Amino acid sequence: MRAESRFRDVGDAENLVIKRGEDGTLIKLSDVGRVELGAENYDVDTTQSGRPSTALFIYQLPGANALDTGNRVKAKVEELAKNFPPGLRYEIPYDSTLFVTTSLADVTGNLRDAVVMAVLTILLFLQDWRSTIVPALAMPVAMVGAMAVVLGLGFSINQLTMFGIILAIGTVTDDAVVIVQAIKAKLGQGMKPLPAALDAMNELASPTLTAALVQLAVFIPVCFFPGTTGIVYRQFAITLAAAIVFSTFNALTFSPTLSALFLRPEGALPDALQRGLNRYLGWLFSGFNRIFNALVAWYGRTIEWLVAVRYLVLAVFVTGLIATLLMLRIVPTGFIPDEDQGLLILLGECPPTVALPYTQQQVAQVSRILKDVPEIESFLGAAGYGLEGNAYNKNLFFARLKSWEDRPRPDHNRCSAFCKSSMVASRRR
Repeated sequence: MRAESRFRDVGDAENLVIKRGEDGTLIKLSDVGRVELGAENYDVDTTQSGRPSTALFIYQLPGANALDTGNRVKAKVEELAKNFPPGLRYEIPYDSTLFVTTSLADVTGNLRDAVVMAVLTILLFLQDWRSTIVPALAMPVAMVGAMAVVLGLGFSINQLTMFGIILAIGTVTDDAVVIVQAIKAKLGQGMKPLPAALDAMNELASPTLTAALVQLAVFIPVCFFPGTTGIVYRQFAITLAAAIVFSTFNALTFSPTLSALFLRPEGALPDALQRGLNRYLGWLFSGFNRIFNALVAWYGRTIEWLVAVRYLVLAVFVTGLIATLLMLRIVPTGFIPDEDQGLLILLGECPPTVALPYTQQQVAQVSRILKDVPEIESFLGAAGYGLEGNAYNKNLFFARLKSWEDRPRPDHNRCSAFCKSSMVASRRR
């Protein structure tokens, strides 16, 4: 006797002999019934944008890198798709890494803009390329040092660490600019570059170190916040604290050394690059200096007037503190700001005694509603499935919105898409 251990296709099941007649006739399964290829179970039914589909949920392990995991999964699915039978294709209705990737791209652009604006601002105020190059070089050194600390502690480059780097740019440039400006003031007194740098650091070493310790006293305690709050803000605080430490180290060592090498004594002839700056940007520098000197004079007069009415200033200060406390009580609080992540998650629940076909009808109705919302690119509907477990009366939708570039207007955001879907549902009723 010879038998196949597994059915390879529907034909094998149709040829299954279920009875043998007295005359030797073989009665097969296809003689008494219909054979078709079905699902393993019928507890859950899924549709993709209203079309029959099979859903596969993939979760990353705790501690895994979301972007790396997402890229590996997409690459593997793309490889498997080459062997899909005709008519079968795949879509990814829910991808949490899209928002992360877009956010990192935006933060990277903001970081670039912040560095450029910082360098241009320093050049506008100092009006000397040699003085500008010192804080400009201090910025990447401090940022690389901060990233080394992030890597050493096992963190990744994410929104929190990048945001910390952006905020640290101001601190990094402030320390270096103060040092350079002090050395330039010494050079204006007739000192040589090296003695001017040493003399300036004798005056500024203690204040620079004190300012850094004060800032660290603000951010380091954030690293010890308990619970979810601590997890969210710990990387941000450590990144910013590391940048402050390296910025202070640069201000005490790197910036004065570069200043002693790059800066020239008072009265030295400008080089070719400085002559070019004076030629093409001299009109901007002179206009800025006039406005800035006028502001300095106005500021001096304002300070003299405020000193004369110091009790009024104290009263305004106390009023400001009270107003701050009142605003803390009035302004709504939240854990993380609500953002358009390009995704809608819709949860539905039918009466507890219904069967799966009733829930499938509800899913089909919601699918028709979502098709009429222009902001939605694709969606996955699951009947019999919920975030809290499977049940015949539960249904769940993952609706992926179109790319943020295709939804530039405020009325095309996630909340707008949800409101439009509700309006369409009301019209259908």
